[in-house]
Amino acid sequence: MLSGPSRKSESAMVVQAACVAAAVAAIALFLAGILSAAAQPQARSELGKFLLGADITGIETTPAGAPAGYGPGSPIVSARAGGGAGGAGGAGGRAGAGAAGAVAAAGRAGRAPFTYQEDGKPGDELTILHNHGWNAFRVRIFVPPVRSAPNNPLVNAVPLCKRIKDLGAKLLLCVHFSDTWADPGKQYIPLAWEGEDISGLEKEWERHAYDVVKTLKDAGAMPDMIQIGNEITNGAAWPIARVQFPGAAQARPFPGYDDAKQWDNLTRLLKAGVKGAKAAAGRSPLQIAIHVDQGGHWDRTQWFFDHVEAAKVPYDIIAQSCYPQYGHATPEELLNNMVQCSRRYKNKEFMVVETGYSAGGGRRGGGGAPPAG
Repeated sequence: MLSGPSRKSESAMVVQAACVAAAVAAIALFLAGILSAAAQPQARSELGKFLLGADITGIETTPAGAPAGYGPGSPIVSARAGGGAGGAGGAGGRAGAGAAGAVAAAGRAGRAPFTYQEDGKPGDELTILHNHGWNAFRVRIFVPPVRSAPNNPLVNAVPLCKRIKDLGAKLLLCVHFSDTWADPGKQYIPLAWEGEDISGLEKEWERHAYDVVKTLKDAGAMPDMIQIGNEITNGAAWPIARVQFPGAAQARPFPGYDDAKQWDNLTRLLKAGVKGAKAAAGRSPLQIAIHVDQGGHWDRTQWFFDHVEAAKVPYDIIAQSCYPQYGHATPEELLNNMVQCSRRYKNKEFMVVETGYSAGGGRRGGGGAPPAG
């Protein structure tokens, strides 16, 4: 059994272990729904291998790369669109600014550092997860200086990414292109890039993506996959590259909103990020993921990726967030979105990079707002 972080109080350890067990059970329930649906004859031939991983954004690290923060986060589920063997991981700014703000070994805000146990024996969290079949990990990277988010600029992410690669696991980078949380409700331009127009932002996105991949590659932690942005359903770098799903009941995001111009700006930024990442990767395989938060909503997924395809943005993975309790999908709706994507967007993989499932069931399908991030 994978227990929660140990504490001085034995009763606290029991409570935390129970919470972790409940969280793992909830994730297993959600995955069971997807896998059960995937066994249906009409879908089986269109799905490939699965990755199971953890979003470890919350693990703040010491300069040596030791975890000093939260526990494991969301699983990653991957199915190859269009059939065929293999899941994601097949063939395929100025970063840095010092380690200021890295969490000290003693823990954050005076808190004792977490330790992790398996069968009562202390161990390393990533190793324990990997030994139990977690074969992919997702690391978020923010533009420095970071504000109102885990202090995980590139310089702090390098040792953590190195540990992941040393395990033999797949590494997915979630590059926010922001200095704080980026999601459908907010996509802030980093303070360091404020005042730039679309041409200036193109250069910053390309430079930042290049620096991230090149630094990790040189450190022996070449990523397998990289997200160009996080949950960019409503665009990025607001207001310059903000977009909006069409609907008669929706107000314009801002006066003078020009949909064609906004989409042109967004796809320019995406292309710039891809260009920088690929240039740094060189001959090393690197898959490009474009991430939205539409789970099982095929109509909005199609709207978004039809624009991406029309602009000829190069990418490999349709990345989704899927929180059933916030209306993103039932397992059946998610499966349908996977299959529809496989039919429309040939040779693209489909990956759920964020998910969670309420232990109490919560709302399922039919709309709702996701959590921040």
